[in-house]
Amino acid sequence: MKGAWSEENTSELANFRTTSRSVSLVKEGDLGLVATKTSGGQSNRKQYVVLGTFCILMVLLWSYQCLANILQQLAMDPDQVKLANELLKVSIERDKLKADNRKLAQERDQTKADHEQTRLEIQQLEQAAKLASMNCEQVKAEHQCRKSELPQARKERDQAQSELEQMKAHAFNNQKDCHCARTNQTRSKESSLRHEIVQLIQRSLPPELPMLG
Repeated sequence: MKGAWSEENTSELANFRTTSRSVSLVKEGDLGLVATKTSGGQSNRKQYVVLGTFCILMVLLWSYQCLANILQQLAMDPDQVKLANELLKVSIERDKLKADNRKLAQERDQTKADHEQTRLEIQQLEQAAKLASMNCEQVKAEHQCRKSELPQARKERDQAQSELEQMKAHAFNNQKDCHCARTNQTRSKESSLRHEIVQLIQRSLPPELPMLG
């Protein structure tokens, strides 16, 4: 393993030197050539492009070198590689446990909220049951009171009905008596009128005629 890492590092070091040489040529030769051949805004723009490219290359080279150093250090000691793998596994397991703990905490909070909601609903149902029981007792009391008042109400109804029948009979008798009285009065008036008419007729007749019966 060490030999393989050494050959790879050797090739990477050669590439790094070649790239550094190319960058130094760009920095020392091409940048001056471009600056002498161009003028105005085009020259400035090319300078910015070259400088930006140089900066990017330097950052990439630095990152690559750091990575190569880390890999080289790990390759030199298999125990460190094993330890790094174990640490990575532990870190992954720890992150998984943290995620599980967050999930469990959310479920616990949700369970607490559901329990509180259920408790409030139970309280509301108990209050509603108490109110319904009170209303039921009140209805029972009113029903018992009306039941006790029912015989008196029936008695008053029967009495009122009897009084009504008596009033009807009294009215019928009064109407009958009144009718009879009116009939008798009418007959007496007719008789008196008939008598007066007879007298008037007799007075108007000559004395030679016989008397009317």
